[in-house]
Amino acid sequence: MNGGDDDIVSLVRALPRRTRGTTLPPIDLVLGPGVHAVVGTPADGTLAIAKLVGGLEPSVSGKVIVAGRDPARDPHVRGRIGATLDVPRLPKAGRVRDFLADVDALRGDRASRETLAAMGLSHWIDRKLTGLATTELRAVELAIALATRDPIALVVTEPGADIAPFDRHVLRTSLSRAGESGACVVVATASMSDAIELTRTIHLFERGRVTRWVPADETGALVPGRGIELRVDVDLPRLLVAALADEPAVVGIEWDEQRHRSLMSIRGADLDALALALARASVASGASVRSIAPIAPQLDEVRAAASGLALAAYQAAYQAYVSGAPPRAPSIEESV
Repeated sequence: MNGGDDDIVSLVRALPRRTRGTTLPPIDLVLGPGVHAVVGTPADGTLAIAKLVGGLEPSVSGKVIVAGRDPARDPHVRGRIGATLDVPRLPKAGRVRDFLADVDALRGDRASRETLAAMGLSHWIDRKLTGLATTELRAVELAIALATRDPIALVVTEPGADIAPFDRHVLRTSLSRAGESGACVVVATASMSDAIELTRTIHLFERGRVTRWVPADETGALVPGRGIELRVDVDLPRLLVAALADEPAVVGIEWDEQRHRSLMSIRGADLDALALALARASVASGASVRSIAPIAPQLDEVRAAASGLALAAYQAAYQAYVSGAPPRAPSIEESV
């Protein structure tokens, strides 16, 4: 990606210290204000992004610049970056209450404790840090990151995996608010579902660099022909299925009455047409739709589609070149 005047985060051929001697690729990533998903696997370098951007580990090569400074060398910049890792780095002693009080005292507010309460986890406040599971420690670390005062950047690593259950509305709201205030918000994940739910722009990340990006509401473009698929939770699924069968916008319905009685998925080519068909069928059948959520393509599915498109493009270019190539001059052997 090309840099610009509005860029906040810039990683150029960057490698964190602990990856020396490994096969992890150097990272090239340039992002501006807003909420971004960087979707890839740990082998692509996604788990290293928060370490570098957060200034938690200096790079052993390349450059890491956040708001014009190296966060590993500038405590002021580092203090305005909230970051979570796949393995949390929190103290091994004390209680949650005391630890958050120390964090808030440094920041001059009560935001960490208030964020933990907003996440629905205030009942942990008197627990010892040594008694928290790793999933719970990750939730505490997330609360601290989201409570960063006047953030320049927020980088959260796999917020939907291996973390204790919490109110995800707080996460979505906090990330969106930070992005709207001008911060660069990065969700580093291998989950397309989390990327679509939490962010506005999705960057496909392979071997340390962005290979493609799309708006989060246009992910159908990542897998041509896949169409739109929605997961629907309904109180009268049998009646709704019957009503949807007459809707031309619905090209497929999946419902397992035995395993997931109230859940079904419906597919179509257009989101608006599919939503309208669902609304009509709901009214006609008397069924009450309790929730609707898009079913995102998996990362492997997206990458397979990209490989197929690349192969098709190569074959088309090859055929065009062969058909338009000038006549070949005969060799010396052919002329004798």
